[in-house]
Amino acid sequence: MENVREKIKNYIMSISLQERKKRELARYKKEIKYLEKMENDEIDLEYFDLKSQYEHKRNILSIFMLTIIVSILMSVWKYFYNFVEMFMKFVTLDHGNDIETAKLMFIISVIITVFITALIMRILISYVEKMHQIYKKLLVVGEIRSRRYK
Repeated sequence: MENVREKIKNYIMSISLQERKKRELARYKKEIKYLEKMENDEIDLEYFDLKSQYEHKRNILSIFMLTIIVSILMSVWKYFYNFVEMFMKFVTLDHGNDIETAKLMFIISVIITVFITALIMRILISYVEKMHQIYKKLLVVGEIRSRRYK
């Protein structure tokens, strides 16, 4: 019983803010030690590489967001619903069950819309998280560079 309590306590502590900060500090110290062992040229290369990765990801994110905004402004969804409407007309000509077909097509279109929206949001969130990690590492390398060149 005591073992189970200890496991639960450890699990709860592992997701607490305090424990996350401790783990983050340990990773930071480990990375600082690793970077301080590098030569100046290696640090410069690491800095420039991270800077170019970050700028590239920022540019891609800007293009992606611009594409989403343009597609919203151009009413891309209108074409999707026109396709659904044409499909409904085609199906109802053969079967004649308009109400059931309309319900089914509405459900399918809502599912597709929600799926596409969720997929785009997940891609954006993942991309922004990667950018955040690169930026944090860039700041650490920049700090090491500034310490060396003082």
